[in-house]
Amino acid sequence: MWSDIKSRLVSSKFWMALAGAVVPLWLGSPDSVEALVASTTVVVSYILGKSYQDSKDSSKISSQ
Repeated sequence: MWSDIKSRLVSSKFWMALAGAVVPLWLGSPDSVEALVASTTVVVSYILGKSYQDSKDSSKISSQ
């Protein structure tokens, strides 16, 4: 479990998703709906992408 967490923390995809979620909120005004939507979109995209990747990885393991 810890190796999985460590590999995700050193992932460049994770850091780009984090930056993509924080930067719109940081540059926009606190009341900016557009910044909130942009940040939410990045987070949801990252979660869906990781879910897809994890399902592909688990199907490779189960087929062996």
